[in-house]
Amino acid sequence: MEKNYKLIPFDIQRAKTPSNPDGLEVVTEGGKDVRIICTDRSSRGYPIVALIRHETGFEETHYCDKEGVTFNETACFCLKEPVTPRRMTNQELSWWLRDAPEEHREFIYFLEGDNDKEHRVVHSVFDYIPSRSNEPVDSILIRSNGGEWREPLIDEEDFEL
Repeated sequence: MEKNYKLIPFDIQRAKTPSNPDGLEVVTEGGKDVRIICTDRSSRGYPIVALIRHETGFEETHYCDKEGVTFNETACFCLKEPVTPRRMTNQELSWWLRDAPEEHREFIYFLEGDNDKEHRVVHSVFDYIPSRSNEPVDSILIRSNGGEWREPLIDEEDFEL
C-alpha cells in the first residue's frame, strides 16, 4: 500500500472546514477520519466541533482547541499533506541498493524509447561520484526481488541523509 501523504501538525487555517472546503484532510494521530463541523463554537478554549469516524462507521462528537487536542485529551488531530515523489539522488540510489540485504535490489541504464529491458546489463552496486551525490539519477530503472522495473521515485520522508 503506497502512501501519498504525510501527517503534519494540525493547523486550523489549513484544515478542511466548512469555511475552507479545499483545505487538507484531518485525521487523528491514530489515523481515524475527522470531519470538522464548525470552528466558532461559543466555548472557553474549545471552539472546534468535530466528528471522529470509528472503524464501525459510527461518528463520535468531540470538541477541541485550536491546536487540535480534544476536550478530554483522548485524541489529537493532524493534517494529511500530499507528498509529491521525486527522483532519487545518486547517493540515495547507492544507499537504496545497499541498505536492504533481505531484498535483491538492482538497476539498469536505459535510453529513451528502449523497450528491451531484459537484455540490458543488470547492476546491483552503484558507486557515485561525491561531487554528484545530490544530483537526481536519470536514465535508470530500479526493481526489488525481480519485480517490475520502475522509475527511481521516492517520497521526501523515505530517506534521511
